[in-house]
This record gives sequence, C-alpha cells and structure tokens, in this order.
Amino acid sequence: MSSAQLICLAIVMIPTSTLADTPQDCVQNSNYDLRISACSDIIREDKKAAWAYVHRGIAYSNNGDQDRAIADFTTAIGINPREVEAYNSRGIAYRRNGNCDLAIADYDKAIEIRSGDPAYYNNRGVAYSCDLDYRRAIADYNSAIAINPRYAEPYMNRGSAYLSKGDYDRAMPTTPRPSKSSRNTRKPITTAAPPTSKRVTTNTP
Repeated sequence: MSSAQLICLAIVMIPTSTLADTPQDCVQNSNYDLRISACSDIIREDKKAAWAYVHRGIAYSNNGDQDRAIADFTTAIGINPREVEAYNSRGIAYRRNGNCDLAIADYDKAIEIRSGDPAYYNNRGVAYSCDLDYRRAIADYNSAIAINPRYAEPYMNRGSAYLSKGDYDRAMPTTPRPSKSSRNTRKPITTAAPPTSKRVTTNTP
C-alpha cells in the first residue's frame, strides 16, 4: 500500500473513531458541554432524533440556559408529541425561569401520558408551590407518595408546603430513607437512554 493510500485511510478512519462514543456522550451526566456537543452531532445527522434534543435540552437547562433548553424540548415534542420526558424537562426549565403556569401545563401533559410516575406529580407539586397554590401542591405530593411511599422528595416538599401554610404540626414529618427511584427536582435533571433507542427514560440521580 502506498503512502498516499495510508494517509487517505487514516483520514477516513479518524471520524469513525471520534464518533464512536457520541451516543454515550449525549446521555452522560458528568460533562454538560460534552453532552451538548455530542447531542448536536447526532442532531446534525438525524434531525428527527427527538431523544437527542431532549438530552441536549437537559444539558442546557442544567447549565443555566433555560431558553435553549425550552427550544430543544419544544422541538422534541414537535417530532414526537408523546415524548413524555420532553414535557417533564420543559416543565422544570419553565419553573427555573419562574413560569410556573407553563410548568404546570407541561406536568399535566406528562401525567396524562404516564400517570404512574410519581416524579411528575412531585414536580407539578413544586410548580404549584412556586405558584403559591399549596393546597394543590400538597395533593400532588400525596399522590406521589401513594404511588411510591419510599420516594423521599415529596415528603420533604410537602413539609415545606405545610410550613408555608403555617401548619407547623404537619411541617416536619418523618421522611423515609430515599429509595433508588427518588428523583430530586432541585438537583440537575438526569436521564439515561440507550444510544440505539430514540426513547428517553428517566434515571435516578
């Protein structure tokens, strides 16, 4: 093989090696800038990759860029109107921007699509608390606890809501030990999805 052929082969092989971990980089949670870059590479190759828009949006949101995050979640919903994590994550981004009513509407849709997920009730409860509607917030925390009694976050959020209402006797309940399925909406959004799949499934932090 000539030197020219070897150079050509090397040039062809470099992108293949570089892109090998792109799907994994798009779903990892340790480096948001890398995640944004990797998801962007996937989106350039496949404009209909709703899951990549969701994961890039999560990285934007956790980096503090809620407007770009919301744009990505909205694009994902346009591609797949039943992309439940796009509604949940956009709700978080709206809440972080102070748009509580829009957040509640997105959690309504997430619950409509997947009513058995306690995180969506907890997240909507946080949005109701943001809107100072503590009665509905507490009802949502109760729903989350009923679905998963070992999900610690709604117990803490419910206690805060009772405290805000001035109901001090109920404000400090005993919280269970956190289970593997608990998700803290006040921590960075985390998700995981198989790189070969276009579905997005939530993961625990």
